[in-house]
Amino acid sequence: MGGDRAAKVGDLVAVTHLPEEEGRIWQAILAAQGVPTQYAVDWERDPFRLLRQLEECVARQQPLPALLVLGMEAKAPGSDVLMAGEVCIWCRRHCPELKVVLVHPRQDTVGELQRRWALRRGAADVLPKLSRGNLLTSAVRLMSILGGILNPEPLRHIAELLPQPVAPAAPPQPATEDTSGSSNAGTETAAAGDTAGKDEGDFVWYRGVRVRRR
Repeated sequence: MGGDRAAKVGDLVAVTHLPEEEGRIWQAILAAQGVPTQYAVDWERDPFRLLRQLEECVARQQPLPALLVLGMEAKAPGSDVLMAGEVCIWCRRHCPELKVVLVHPRQDTVGELQRRWALRRGAADVLPKLSRGNLLTSAVRLMSILGGILNPEPLRHIAELLPQPVAPAAPPQPATEDTSGSSNAGTETAAAGDTAGKDEGDFVWYRGVRVRRR
């Protein structure tokens, strides 16, 4: 492609092909670090739209994003081919300055085979689904790819939007007459807590980004 050498990257990060809640939280993380971010919903209407948009930017010598945060499971229509891999290969060939970070929207950890598959195709990194347990490390890795240093303070507020780690179940205790009353009381307390939680709004605003509580 003749315009490849003239392709330039800007300072924008584009987030796309992730579940909306996950994408909006990534947008909030980057916005809290002062990174210009676009949640590119329009690219999701057609899995090939992203590649076409990148090709048009190169052909017209328009600035490309500095980084793509891309859902790992995006597929071509009617195919099992992972579009994320095709995007990584295209960027490596035509605009290696544009980094691609893949995010697995359903897995809490990324397996070694998945990581090697992505890195061989040119991905800069592969991150798991966001949770309170991996928020800090994932944000540090993303900022390091951008050449920045993470300010962890805003992450405290974002962490409240993410699910709590699941605690291991306690071993069953033998039932006794003395504990039956306290068990009922605990059930009533838990039910009251659940009702209170449901009364809260489903959405909150953080730094101009509307995200759903989890």
